[in-house]
Amino acid sequence: MLVQHSPCGGIQIPFAAEGCLYPMCGIGVILGASAQSIENVLSVFNATLAHRGPDDEGMYRLRTEYGLTLGMSHRRLSILDLSIAGHQPMVDEATGNAIVFNGEIYNYRELATELEAKGERFVSTSDTEVLLKAYRYYEASDLLRRLRGMFAFALWDAKKQKLLLARDPVGIKPLYYTVGGDRFACASEAGVLARAGLADSGFDAKALDSFLTFGSVQAPLCIYRGIRALLPGHLMWVCGNATSGTPIPYWDWMPEHVAGGHKEIAHRLHGSMRRHLVADVPVGIFLSGGFDSTALAVLAMQIAEEPVKTFTLGFPEDPSTSEETSAAAIALRLGTEHQGIEMIQSDLRRELPAFFSAMDQPSDDGLNVFLVSRGAAHAGMKACLHGVGGDELFGGYPSFTQVPKALMLAMLPVWLRRLFARVADGDSVVRAKLANLLRSDLGLLEAFLIRRSVFSYEQRRALLGGDPPLGRSGMPPEWSDHMAGRIAKSLDTFGALSAFELAQYAGNKLLVDGDVMSMAHGLELRFPLLDVDLINCVLATPGTEKRNRRRSVGKPALTQAVKNFPMDLMSRKKHGFTLPLQQWLRQGLRDERESVTAELVEGFGIARPAVEATWHRLDASRGGQEWLRAWQLYALGNWHRRHSHLAKVASAA
Repeated sequence: MLVQHSPCGGIQIPFAAEGCLYPMCGIGVILGASAQSIENVLSVFNATLAHRGPDDEGMYRLRTEYGLTLGMSHRRLSILDLSIAGHQPMVDEATGNAIVFNGEIYNYRELATELEAKGERFVSTSDTEVLLKAYRYYEASDLLRRLRGMFAFALWDAKKQKLLLARDPVGIKPLYYTVGGDRFACASEAGVLARAGLADSGFDAKALDSFLTFGSVQAPLCIYRGIRALLPGHLMWVCGNATSGTPIPYWDWMPEHVAGGHKEIAHRLHGSMRRHLVADVPVGIFLSGGFDSTALAVLAMQIAEEPVKTFTLGFPEDPSTSEETSAAAIALRLGTEHQGIEMIQSDLRRELPAFFSAMDQPSDDGLNVFLVSRGAAHAGMKACLHGVGGDELFGGYPSFTQVPKALMLAMLPVWLRRLFARVADGDSVVRAKLANLLRSDLGLLEAFLIRRSVFSYEQRRALLGGDPPLGRSGMPPEWSDHMAGRIAKSLDTFGALSAFELAQYAGNKLLVDGDVMSMAHGLELRFPLLDVDLINCVLATPGTEKRNRRRSVGKPALTQAVKNFPMDLMSRKKHGFTLPLQQWLRQGLRDERESVTAELVEGFGIARPAVEATWHRLDASRGGQEWLRAWQLYALGNWHRRHSHLAKVASAA
């Protein structure tokens, strides 16, 4: 990269090296006192974020009025504006403002038209340039509420001498930060900050507890001590002296202010699809054979000018969990260019080391996305659509029926519920959840979190060798308080459960894993069903219009919004991109149990007897959900094996 020194206020204007047209992005920002340390950290950022942006890289440095050095790092995956005009970090020469941006703004053309009416001119077709220049005209919260897309960015305001951090309302793009003394840093991945020596030594006990409860670390916690995740729909200001403010919510779900109903859903869904297909490279689709991805494929073939490429995972050794046959039939009906990606047990053993190395924080999810993203990337794709949001909005999860039934337990006297809880106590997943429900106050959020939990409070206590630091909920209070305060009172039970699923299961697991596992292969995932206008519209639609009638199949509010939806090809049994993990844990991965147990005991201080009890319950079970807990511990141990050294890196900047 070439850097030209401007005579205007000492601001440095970065330029990309000649020929950097090719080889979503990764960002890193460091603010500190030592210029040499800043250089070292920027080098680590660019090297460790390379997988997120193989097409271009850039760095930018400036001196704040407080005497500290600000460094920005960017790795680029070119989806819009493949030229050097979209190079980052990007600097507004008129103001001295600078930005590093990760994501896509789908309504950037409309915003550009508004700015052109104000006299602005653009030198690129990049959404980042539009955002940077729009910042001149709008207050930060107002600007963020105007954006439609997925994003995480850091923008230096030269006049205010402050850094603005922001994350999209749903949390599609991640952003982690750390504060310490006269230093502040943020990046697209937590492990990048740890690798640069910017985290405290060791693991966070509360983050570990949240992982054991739900199978993923719950924001704003992070597995590395001293690192936090910026919550979705939040912004944060950081002064040029490295002091940070409190994260501020800029987004509320406000379904009471929009129209709902099937016709409006259809209108919003078509608009979202058109925006998500905008790219200067081909956009494919992950086709699982379920309702959500099929709806995306139908709409894409109606909108796109050329046949769309679709990709599906298949497991020939376990056809009961494979969607390959049904997905192929749907692709044939629609006329997509379809590619099946077959995996057998030996393939899994070969891919697992790379999968756990790519994992940013421990999670029991993401392997399916890792595998299908690998296949799509090898086929030459740079962007694919994913159906996350469909189950959350249109009632595809068991929680939409099970939680309302659980709330009916409130009709029992408290003393009777406590008695039944003692009777229900047990090690199985179902018995543990029932006992916890009977002991709870049976609030809607509380019941939902119990439904989503994996290890019970008693089992976490046994694993941790003491009282779990997050108590019975396993959820950080910052998240729970945010949900309690931001969910519109107008939501019915169906709508509230949708909001919880979006924020907890999708926000803290599916989207986090989807981002890191797709970007491990240089592939961008897009989520048309998570368009904020569509979400508000669906939340505004009464649950009675979204709920399945008895013996009916599917998601009526979704399928009725999609013309020519192939209902005759839909399976009654939901699979999605399900992996035959239960079979693999019992067979091919069995020989790794002792080494995984050792990692858990030595790395996290988890009690050996409790781990061995989990393996025993897996072997003794006949079906059921015991494999979930076993896989969770297997994933945690393998994550530690590949990432534990990062928690021991001393602070460097």
